[in-house]
Amino acid sequence: MEPTAEADAAEVVERRRRRGRRIVIGSFLSVATLFILSSAFQITRGVFGGGPEEVPAASGAGLSPSCRDGLFRLHTALDRAFPRASAALVAAPAPDGSGEEAVTRAFADALLPEWADEQRVRSACTEGGGTAAEEALAAVLRLKKAEETSLRRQAAELAPLRRRVAAYITR
Repeated sequence: MEPTAEADAAEVVERRRRRGRRIVIGSFLSVATLFILSSAFQITRGVFGGGPEEVPAASGAGLSPSCRDGLFRLHTALDRAFPRASAALVAAPAPDGSGEEAVTRAFADALLPEWADEQRVRSACTEGGGTAAEEALAAVLRLKKAEETSLRRQAAELAPLRRRVAAYITR
C-alpha cells in the first residue's frame, strides 16, 4: 500500500508539531535554567558575602572651610545625641511605655546648640559649594534621620516589654 498525499501531509504536520513542542520546551527549560542560576548566584552572594561594594570614603577636599566646619559640628552633635537619647529612653521610660515622644525630644535637645545653626551650614554648603558639599550635607542629614528613626523604633519595640515588666513589678 502506497502512502497517500493525505498521509504525507499528516506526517509533515505531525513532524512540525513535534519540532514546535521541542522548541517551546527547550526555550522554557533555558529560561528556567537561567532563572535558577541567577537566583542561586544572588542568594550565594547574599549569604556568603561579595555583596555590593563599599562606596569609598570621600575626602573633604571639595568643601569650603565653613561648610566642612559646620558639617563637622553637626556630626559631632549627632555622635553625642544618639547615646544620650538612648540613655534617656532607658533611664526614664514614659509611663504608658511608649516613650517615642520623649526619646525624640531628648534627641533634639541633645543636638543643641550645634543643630541650631543647621540653616547656616546648609547655606554654606549649597551656595557655591558644588556637588561634593551637597552630597556631604545630604549624608549628614540622612544620618540624623536614620538615628532618629532608630531611636523611635527602639522606643516602640520596647514599649510592650516595658508594660509587661511594669505589670509584674507593680504592687
